Amino acid sequence: MLLTNLPNELLSNIALQLDGLTEQLDLRQLALVCRALRPIAQEALLRSPAFRYQYDDIIRSRIILFARTLAKRPDIAQKVKQLTIRLTLIQTCKDWLLGS
Repeated sequence: MLLTNLPNELLSNIALQLDGLTEQLDLRQLALVCRALRPIAQEALLRSPAFRYQYDDIIRSRIILFARTLAKRPDIAQKVKQLTIRLTLIQTCKDWLLGS
């Protein structure tokens, strides 16, 4: 039996159980590679999006783009139940040695 033959309700329930960072990466990949499962994966990703990265310009721009999307798309914003932003600030050795 193919995964896509399962009822959408069952697939949604499975996807909503995946809430760790690794699982979110898997859901993201699933949304990108399987058109039939994209809506289910996107729904699960939107329910509790998480940003957990070393802080830099790339992650800052991703957070800003996500916030802009939520502001412009209330239909998407309504689906977000929990938002996690966990950033790691890392000083370079040079900054640490110079006391900057």
